[in-house]
Amino acid sequence: MNDHRDRIESTPFEAPDLDQTPQRRRLSKVAIFLSGAGIALAAIGWFLFTATAVKFVTNPDEATLAVTDGFSYRLGDQWLIRPGEIAVAAIAEGYRPLSQRVEILSATSQQVELVLDPLPGLLSISANAIGALVSVDGEVIGDTPINDALIEAGIRSVQLTHPRFKDLSTEVEITGRNVKQALELELLPAWADITLSSMPEGATIIVDDAEAGQTPTTLELLEGQRSIQLSLAGFKPAKTMIEVVSSIQQVLPPFALEPADAQVMITTTPPGASIQLDGQYRGQSPINLAVTPQQRLAITANKAGYEPSEATLFLAPNEEKQLSMSLSPQQGRLAVSTLPADAEILMDGKPAPDLRQGMDLVSRPYVITIKKTGYAEVTERVTPIVGQLQTLNFELLSLEAARLARIPARLLTGQGSPLQLVKPGTVQLGAPRRARGRRSNEIEREVAISQPFYIGRFEVTNREYLEFDPSHEPGLLGRILLNERDRPVVNLSWSRAVEFCNWLSRRDALTPAYTQVDGEWQLTQPFTDGYRLPTESEWVLALAAVNQANDKPTFPWGESLTPAEQVANIADASATGAVPYIVQGYDDGFRGPAPVGRFPANSLGLHDLTGNAAEWVNDRYSVAPSKSVETDRIGPVSGDVFVIRGSSFLMGRFGELRTAFRDFGQEGRQDVGFRLARSIPTDARGQ
Repeated sequence: MNDHRDRIESTPFEAPDLDQTPQRRRLSKVAIFLSGAGIALAAIGWFLFTATAVKFVTNPDEATLAVTDGFSYRLGDQWLIRPGEIAVAAIAEGYRPLSQRVEILSATSQQVELVLDPLPGLLSISANAIGALVSVDGEVIGDTPINDALIEAGIRSVQLTHPRFKDLSTEVEITGRNVKQALELELLPAWADITLSSMPEGATIIVDDAEAGQTPTTLELLEGQRSIQLSLAGFKPAKTMIEVVSSIQQVLPPFALEPADAQVMITTTPPGASIQLDGQYRGQSPINLAVTPQQRLAITANKAGYEPSEATLFLAPNEEKQLSMSLSPQQGRLAVSTLPADAEILMDGKPAPDLRQGMDLVSRPYVITIKKTGYAEVTERVTPIVGQLQTLNFELLSLEAARLARIPARLLTGQGSPLQLVKPGTVQLGAPRRARGRRSNEIEREVAISQPFYIGRFEVTNREYLEFDPSHEPGLLGRILLNERDRPVVNLSWSRAVEFCNWLSRRDALTPAYTQVDGEWQLTQPFTDGYRLPTESEWVLALAAVNQANDKPTFPWGESLTPAEQVANIADASATGAVPYIVQGYDDGFRGPAPVGRFPANSLGLHDLTGNAAEWVNDRYSVAPSKSVETDRIGPVSGDVFVIRGSSFLMGRFGELRTAFRDFGQEGRQDVGFRLARSIPTDARGQ
């Protein structure tokens, strides 16, 4: 092998200057087309694989639909759209354009409903009432007639109102979509024809304060109550009320107008006379009267103390007249005398000293007042007698006497028992040392009682006491019953009598008269208005044994031991064998106690102060002497023994029946009861 012949020889080489920038590969158009087609096919395949079939249903059906945002492909009545939110738009004639975003779900298929709002309709409304106010669904749209009002589609409420027609309401279905509709409505009238006439004619008619025409005429009046007034010069207005019912015609009876009143101004001398017109009282002068014209009128003026005056008038309608009438005075003479003689005399509140000599006065009522310092004023109304002298005599009472005169003479307890007023006075207690039958406890003393008081007309009965103490039992005295209800209650202690007084005071809403001090009952000072026992001095004053000569009879009925007649229930012939001593020759008819009030009352109207039951009084027993006049004596403030006054049905001895007899005790006795007393409150004394 000839390697040496094939040896390659090196030759000089110079590298070319190459550009280092990479060069873009250029594809051919075919390659580009094929690549694009492949991508498109891939995208289509991917879209078909991931898209959802969507069916759009529109209302109305003829709406034109477009998807305005998002990729979609329409296949017949369906659209292929990938899941997600898209925007659609729809239009249809007569409807508002629709623009709406729709959420496409990933389901295989989906149906979407699209509803377009119709445009308003055009509504025209006419009615038989021009100017009726029209409202649609409560919103005013104008007055009839209305042309082409824009009304939203749907069922709408239409209301029409008019002052002269009844309100109307109806419903109408508005088609909308610019469709024109017309509504014709008939309103019912809210008035009626009212025919008015008058005699005479030509009267002005006023309906509800508004002028409406002249008679005769027919008016259209709105329904309801209407006030109608007719007026015509020279005549009285005529008025009436009618009830107008719509569409019901009424023809009212003709109004008969009366002539207008005339006017008369009546004055009298003197003024203040009573005016009568045709016998009817019309007032006092001066007075202006409306009177009936065209007839004769009789006018009479009367005033106390004057002769009546009469006049006759005949006036035309609307005539005005002044009438003056004079009255002639009627007089009598009045004279006044007073005691005290220097008392002041007033007539109608003015000094009238001339009345002492007598005055001629018009015969009318006068108020005569008599007064003097320190005396109670007296007032009397008097009318002088025509043509005669009348003398009035006044005797003034002192203030104290007048005060006593104003106090009621009698009161009733809540149980119905009467109390008698006893006026103040001075009383002599006890008996002179040499008096026959005198006892050592009959100490002479003079007591002044300064205040009036009430004392029971009767002794307290079993009936009254048992209301306080139903358990009380007075027992028997031999064969004598003591518990009959109308007999005086007996056999009770002084303290039980006091407790009854307080009980009755509380029951009658009065202030109890007694209070307990260290366990003992004491009469409250000053006296309350409650019930109490009379003091010994009050009891003796009530006995009314003192006569005008200040002499005291030995017995309440006189000087003889034996009464001349039945005057008291004492130990008499009927009690023979029951008591040790009786009054010979006397029979009162009762062996034991009698019903209260059976025997005559004394001069003050009090019963049984002598006889029947002896009586507890307020005072504690004492024989202490007295050298001076005592005022309002109530006895000692302490002590266990109490004064008993008066005789009883068991007593028949001389000493026991005397007016000066006094006894004492503490516990109950079968012939001892009590009667009530009551003071007059301070405020009542000053009235």
